[in-house]
Amino acid sequence: MRCYKCMEEVMEGKCSKCGCDMNPEPIRESHLKPGTVLNERYYIGYARKQTAVFITYLAWDLSEQKSVYINEYFPKELACRVADEDTVKEMVTDDKSGYMKNGLNAFRDECADLCQLDNVDVIGYFEANDTCYAVRKIMSGLSVASLINGEYEITDDYAKRILILLLRTLHKVNKLGIIHGNIKPETIYFNEDTSVTVTDFSFCGYLSRVVGVSCNEGFSPAEQYEVGSKLTTAVDVYSAAAVFYELLTEKMPPLATDRIHQETLIAPSVRGIKIRKGMENALLNALNIRPENRTQSVNEFYAELKDKNTKRNWERSSPKPVINEAKETGKTNWPVIVACIIGIALLVAVIVVGIEIKNMGEKNDSSMDLNKKAAETQTLFASEQSTNALAEANTQLQTVQIESVTAAEEPTTKTDENSETTTVKEKTSETTTLYNSAIKPLENAPNVVVEKPDGTNNITDAVASEAAAHTR
Repeated sequence: MRCYKCMEEVMEGKCSKCGCDMNPEPIRESHLKPGTVLNERYYIGYARKQTAVFITYLAWDLSEQKSVYINEYFPKELACRVADEDTVKEMVTDDKSGYMKNGLNAFRDECADLCQLDNVDVIGYFEANDTCYAVRKIMSGLSVASLINGEYEITDDYAKRILILLLRTLHKVNKLGIIHGNIKPETIYFNEDTSVTVTDFSFCGYLSRVVGVSCNEGFSPAEQYEVGSKLTTAVDVYSAAAVFYELLTEKMPPLATDRIHQETLIAPSVRGIKIRKGMENALLNALNIRPENRTQSVNEFYAELKDKNTKRNWERSSPKPVINEAKETGKTNWPVIVACIIGIALLVAVIVVGIEIKNMGEKNDSSMDLNKKAAETQTLFASEQSTNALAEANTQLQTVQIESVTAAEEPTTKTDENSETTTVKEKTSETTTLYNSAIKPLENAPNVVVEKPDGTNNITDAVASEAAAHTR
């Protein structure tokens, strides 16, 4: 008898290794009972997880005498289990009728194709209980997640080599018409020959049209969150680019659904990473939030990475997104600040000029009124020929006219923009220097090397060390 949780041998009662009480009841009613033997070979333990498409169980291969994972095709929105039996049947729904069977066929075909590849964890499949089961090997080597979370030094060149290895494996998968749909640091493992194996496929290609599929924060594109969207290989391009972004910047990309409303992805060069401009553009094209504007295949992604003249997609067809880089990086955005100061100064100048013009108008109106009064005075006293009165009126008229002319000739105050313009040019130069850092194209990259305190200094040693730690 083996423990349902860790698959160690158990004589009776509680497991001495993990403390499992060996309760024969499944975690959920929809799960297979622990201790069930499938295909006369696989001893089933507790379920490890359930996605929209399948249930994953820890199992013991009675033939090979080793632990494996078993994925049972069981779309939770379409399937149910016959009471007191292991048989899986379709839940009858008018709007989703037939998808259960078609999805089963797609699941089986993907399993058959993946078994032909070397760098995946699917090693077999079989049919039973009116459904299909995928057999997966349990990886014990070094994962990309281990590198990111461990004490390894990840150089830029090393990150690029990891991406190239990942793209090579994904190309073989996508070439078969299969979408992985679950690429993240935890599902990428290194082999002893420094190639990589991708694990834990989502099997979501067909059923994404009718059910919600599992997503990974920071690594899944926006369309993967939408029920009913037709997924393409651009999903894997986005996820691979997201892994590369984290390796370079040590920052996980922002949630894709948040980027729909406001672009919050910060370019690596803005974070201070030295990267060739063409390569950075290729990365950002692969992380385009809109699938129709994104790099469509891993081959296209690889070609853009190598091309030093690769341009951003928005430069070709759509406006450049506005990104609040200062908020994310904590750096002062001097060009914006200086531009705001100049704008405010100009606004104040316009207001001052407007007020002066208004005052001039009022003085001119006053002059006209006095002219009228002077004329009336001259007419009134003309019959009496009062020279003194006429002279006084003329004196008043001349005084007002002189004041009016003097006010009109007063110069208006203008804002001196020379100093502000000089500041803008200086700050623009600083910004250009800061944001346009680049390195020489990656050619003839050295062997993959990592630095670790325990003395292992290359990927082969690290993988062997990690594998030895998992050997029972």
